Amino acid sequence: MTSWLVRRVAASIAIVFAVVTVTFVLIHLAHGTPFLPTGERPLSPEVIARLRAQFGLDRPLPVQYVKYLAALLRGQLGESFALRRPVWDALADAIPHTLTLAGASLFVDFLLVHALRNALLPVISLLGLAFPFLLTGAVLVEWVFAWPGMGRLTVSAILQRDYPVVTATALAASVMVV
Repeated sequence: MTSWLVRRVAASIAIVFAVVTVTFVLIHLAHGTPFLPTGERPLSPEVIARLRAQFGLDRPLPVQYVKYLAALLRGQLGESFALRRPVWDALADAIPHTLTLAGASLFVDFLLVHALRNALLPVISLLGLAFPFLLTGAVLVEWVFAWPGMGRLTVSAILQRDYPVVTATALAASVMVV
């Protein structure tokens, strides 16, 4: 029993690490960059260079990754480029809304239609399997209906190239699913 538990915990940590690594690399290698000049108030090249240096984006990708992992091990997710606030705070605001949306969806789907006492065990098993789909479905629903949850936070962070928020939401989602 103990060896099984140790293997499961190790596999869970490896999955979360893989998700964080792939997300970090993909978002940094994607076309575009944060702090690009936009329409009405474009940023000067000097300001962009200063912001890139301030957030460590002027360093090579492996150096950025090691620095990110070290901060992550200390429980620091960084500061959002776009929101200008700690990523922890943005997640703390968004996750309850997403869980409320997922809970309402489950309630409508299961704890009304399938609330028979004898069916409780299969329903609980299905909840664990349905949770990843609820999180991915929440992205679409939150974006379309402007629901202030984790999905909307993720999509807006991707569109704004807000690296710390994108990697933090991927981390949070992978931890919830695992």
